[in-house]
Amino acid sequence: MHISHDHGAHSSDDPRYTDTWYWSGVDPQSGCVVWAHLSWLPAKGRGQHVVATISPDGVRRERAETTEPLTSSLLSVEIVEPWQSARLTSTSMSIDIQWKAFHDAVNFGELWQVDDAMKLRHFQSGGRAKGSVAGLPFSGSGIRSRSFGPRNQRRFVKHWAIGMVALDRDAMLNVNALWAETLPSAAPPGTVFAAFSDGGKQAVYTQDIVCMRRRDGAPAELRLPNGTVVALDISQSLGETRFILDPNSAPSSDFSDEPAYAIRDIYVTASSPTLGRLVGWYEEGTLWVN
Repeated sequence: MHISHDHGAHSSDDPRYTDTWYWSGVDPQSGCVVWAHLSWLPAKGRGQHVVATISPDGVRRERAETTEPLTSSLLSVEIVEPWQSARLTSTSMSIDIQWKAFHDAVNFGELWQVDDAMKLRHFQSGGRAKGSVAGLPFSGSGIRSRSFGPRNQRRFVKHWAIGMVALDRDAMLNVNALWAETLPSAAPPGTVFAAFSDGGKQAVYTQDIVCMRRRDGAPAELRLPNGTVVALDISQSLGETRFILDPNSAPSSDFSDEPAYAIRDIYVTASSPTLGRLVGWYEEGTLWVN
């Protein structure tokens, strides 16, 4: 496994090059969700942190610009053990969690790419987060990821994704379907892939991945080529948030007429005949243009 720079940022003089870190956790017992997305532009010496929580009090999402990869006025991240453990704290968002992976990160290779402006190395793992979120005790399961390379999400016209972590065993899956902006939106996705880990056994699939839909287009059942089936119902969600992506993938300000890539994450519980109870999210991304 490539383990470069989990504890710090890469170096690059390419202004398109973006380092990202992401951690999430879903606690169905408290009804709380937490996620943090960190972006860093090494050629420009700046980045941004976006943090969100869902709790019985509602949804909070905050963003802060930063001149340090892992520290901002909003969030502080300590990499306790590279690729395995990190502590995330935010005083303003009332977050203090210890996030621990339960398997080595799955290497996606360079599947997440369109052209020289969107070409990422990507690693991802499932894990558990314990601590407090929004002033409540928190014990959640979720996904962490690490991506680096030239990144402009606006090179996609749309995508959908499903990420799930098992509650009763150490299993994780993540599926992405991507449409490059050169594809008609009604065409099949140009790239589909799934990462899977169960009990330390890993696989990456690039075909025979099916998402069965309800009549209104909502996902109903995910099917992987290894026989894994996941049933989900987003009408019974814990809540939802919207991403503000890294600076290279988003307009420079609000009230913009630039192309904007909007991502919505819907957090849900799910079930699988083989994996048991699951928590995670369903995601949709769309490119908006004038």
